[in-house]
Amino acid sequence: MKPLAPEFIAARRPHRLLWWVPGLLAVAALTTWALGLHQQAEVQDVRQQVAALREAAHAPAAPVVPPAPAPYAESAREFLAEQGSGWASTLLALERTAMLGVTPIAIELQSRERSARIEVEFADYAVLMRYLDQLNAGASVAEWSLVSAQRSGAGGTAAVVGGANAGTSTAVLMRRW
Repeated sequence: MKPLAPEFIAARRPHRLLWWVPGLLAVAALTTWALGLHQQAEVQDVRQQVAALREAAHAPAAPVVPPAPAPYAESAREFLAEQGSGWASTLLALERTAMLGVTPIAIELQSRERSARIEVEFADYAVLMRYLDQLNAGASVAEWSLVSAQRSGAGGTAAVVGGANAGTSTAVLMRRW
């Protein structure tokens, strides 16, 4: 008999690169799974925040307590009232309306009442009325008004006999702004 010499075909092993493919697929699957878990945790956190906000929205609100006024608030209001007052225009009108025979002797500015009280000495009522007309000149509504006028003459009790103001009278003018 003839001796048999079998020829065996060597088993082929897969190429080394083919082993990397299942490894890479496994890594990709694990990464996707980990990202999914992380995303689920974030979604759960957002749901808890939404639930907390809904509860806070339904809960009664705490009463709003107005802040206590600052210790300087009153003086600040007074300052703003004075800044917004018409004292500058009052003094400017008195300066522009200088007239012989009428002399301002007292000025009281009252910012709270938004008025000015001016006491004047005058020699004649006609001059006083011209002075008042000049103060109101150009205004659509008369800002200046005559409050009172008092005559002091040679026979009156207010005149100083032989003095500088013999024959003068006083009047009070009022301006409102």
